[in-house]
Amino acid sequence: MAQFLDDNPYSFFPQYLMSELPDRVIYSINNGKVAIFVDRSPTAVICPSTFFSFFETTEDVYLRWILSTVLRWLRMISMVLSILFTAIYVAAVTFHYEVIPSKLLVTFCQSRAQIPFPPILEALLLEIIIDLLREAGARLPTKVAQSMGIVGGIVLGQAMVEAGLTSNILIIVVALSALSGSFVVTIATLETGSLKKKMQLRF
Repeated sequence: MAQFLDDNPYSFFPQYLMSELPDRVIYSINNGKVAIFVDRSPTAVICPSTFFSFFETTEDVYLRWILSTVLRWLRMISMVLSILFTAIYVAAVTFHYEVIPSKLLVTFCQSRAQIPFPPILEALLLEIIIDLLREAGARLPTKVAQSMGIVGGIVLGQAMVEAGLTSNILIIVVALSALSGSFVVTIATLETGSLKKKMQLRF
């Protein structure tokens, strides 16, 4: 039903928000939005939703306005970092060496000296591995998923560096990008995940 309500299914930005949290639904209704309930479904469709709706939490209303504003800006910056950070690294290493400081450039070259793949393939490989870990963790119990995500990331990252398949600097960049997109941005719904992936493919 939510997909039929979407006026522009090809847009990067979702036009509705889905939530199972009663406080989130009440918060949205108090702000003048509409919540749609379906019998036997635990999820409510909240519409219309703006871009900034995905960076708000119900806990923000209990904080001072300055702190709430700073936290929302932090979430937006984290979303931008999750979309652009890996792409900026690949562009700088591949085409624009001059934007990297000379001392840092030496470190980059040393870390990439034995890597057989170009940076774009290296980044795509790591992004796929991160998505596989995230999808596997989403279908496991919470405690097991957290342990598997941390241990799996460390073990795979260390093994790939020792095998010469990727550089340690790119692992740091991709890990920061994944942390910014998955953990700092608060509403981890299907819509925000698809928004991030669409914009990553765009850039």
